[in-house]
Amino acid sequence: MTQAIQPPSMPLLIRLSMWTAAFYALWLIVWLVLAISGDAVSIGSNVTLDSALWLQLLGPFYGIKSALMAAIAYGFYKQKR
Repeated sequence: MTQAIQPPSMPLLIRLSMWTAAFYALWLIVWLVLAISGDAVSIGSNVTLDSALWLQLLGPFYGIKSALMAAIAYGFYKQKR
């Protein structure tokens, strides 16, 4: 009887990194949607920015950051297969 060769499982740290990157990317997208919808976005404890100023200052940074985190999560997922 022959045994099937099992592929090695993904290490726990890489699996946690994959899920962290995926949830972080989703969180950033939710922040962008909230800013586009017009809700106030607060930074820190007492500073509140209107959505237009927030989108102008941090929108591109959060968009690029969420795309990179999603790409990292996708790369980890594809490495697993």
